[in-house]
Amino acid sequence: SRRRGYTIDDREHEDFIHCIGAPIRSATGQAIGAVSVTAVTVTPLEELETMAPELRQAAENISRALGWNP
Repeated sequence: SRRRGYTIDDREHEDFIHCIGAPIRSATGQAIGAVSVTAVTVTPLEELETMAPELRQAAENISRALGWNP
């Protein structure tokens, strides 16, 4: 998950939802939160993963606003 920049929850918490999430980082680079996209399982996980680039970009934008500089 670190390599791709997001994590996947495939029905791990609830059997009818899955989600992808990306970390929000502080100025020191520490993960201090996350943003995610969640969908019911009638939406294929592969379709949800097509949103990963925008999700990662949103997390990076928030992180940069908090002072993170990769």
